[in-house]
Amino acid sequence: MLDLGTAIRKARALRGVSQEELNRMTGLSCTAFIETGRRVPSLRVLEMISKALRIPMYLLVLMATPRSELGHLDRVATETFTKHLLDLVLAEPPVRKNKS
Repeated sequence: MLDLGTAIRKARALRGVSQEELNRMTGLSCTAFIETGRRVPSLRVLEMISKALRIPMYLLVLMATPRSELGHLDRVATETFTKHLLDLVLAEPPVRKNKS
């Protein structure tokens, strides 16, 4: 099973965005429940979160995929691949926080 909550929490932290800010950016009120695994996000919610964090949805899914489901890829290859993708994505400027 995918651990999307952990992937979202890590992506949010890497972007320097709080749960409250992510809720404001997406119009959601459930990110804490998603991050702790008490709720599973729909594809629509996952898309909203990925757009708000400016991290492609496929990267969140890759980050959430258990190693056992990655078949022939070993742990080091998976972590290296994910790190390189994150580095490319995070090379963008950080998310601007609304002052409202």
